[in-house]
This record gives sequence, C-alpha cells and structure tokens, in this order.
Amino acid sequence: MTLFTPADSTIIDTDPTFDKENCTCKEIPLYGKVRVMDNSFADFDVRITNGYPDLDVEVVKAFPNECGKWEFVEGFEDFTVRFVEGFEDFTIRFVDGIPGTK
Repeated sequence: MTLFTPADSTIIDTDPTFDKENCTCKEIPLYGKVRVMDNSFADFDVRITNGYPDLDVEVVKAFPNECGKWEFVEGFEDFTVRFVEGFEDFTIRFVDGIPGTK
C-alpha cells in the first residue's frame, strides 16, 4: 500500500516487503515452483481474493518463469505459501491467463 502525505505529497511505502514493479516479496521472485504449507514456517502468508489482488496467479504445469506463474509442487520448491484469511503478506487471484501485478 502506498500513501501520500498531504503537506508535500511525499510517497510513503507502507509495505516495503511487497514490490509490484519487480514482482517480488521479501526480495523473493513471485514465480516458480510453489509448495503449500499448513504451518507458520511458510515464506509467505497469502490471501485469495476475487477483486483487486496484489498478484494475478496462473497455475501452470511447466515453465513457471514469468511473474505470477506458479507450478505447485510437493518438494524442491522455489518458495512456500500458507493460505490465510487475514494478516497476509500479499493477496492473489487465480486467473486463466495474463498473470502478474497490475
């Protein structure tokens, strides 16, 4: 989330861990092989939404090499996620095409 201060219109980044421009969170690229975890040891807490997500995710079976392309795996993952209902690191929406940040 980005806020503007009224006095001088200075941009304040309130979430320095999520970087839409570079498609990263905590400096980890948000594409690749993803493992779903059920515990707090996941790299990211992610909330699924239907409207205005931080990241549109396309589930692929191979070549998850672009922003928002995720291949779900059971091991040898690039990063892990835990699906939550609140206090997320970022939100996602599953799409059939055109993944990435908006």
